[in-house]
Amino acid sequence: MAEKSFIDRTQGGVYSLDMKVHSYTVQIEPVAEGGYWSRVPALSGCFSQGETIEETIANTKEAIELYLEGLAAEKEDIPEESDGVVSVRIPVSL
Repeated sequence: MAEKSFIDRTQGGVYSLDMKVHSYTVQIEPVAEGGYWSRVPALSGCFSQGETIEETIANTKEAIELYLEGLAAEKEDIPEESDGVVSVRIPVSL
């Protein structure tokens, strides 16, 4: 039986239709020395970095994938995004 899959053009991935796709909030902040660092609040200890925001996002996706693979290998539950996480945008005039 052939495996059915789809391409997520917005995220650049190929996924099997029988896979559950998780979404996580990623916090990205600039570093004083240059570049950026990121953390995934729902995945304790999942951090990454990069020279640009784009590189930081790509590195963070890889960190999340490795984190989840590690949990799966240990037969641990995959954390869900907390319902308590809310994104707020506040305009500030300078």
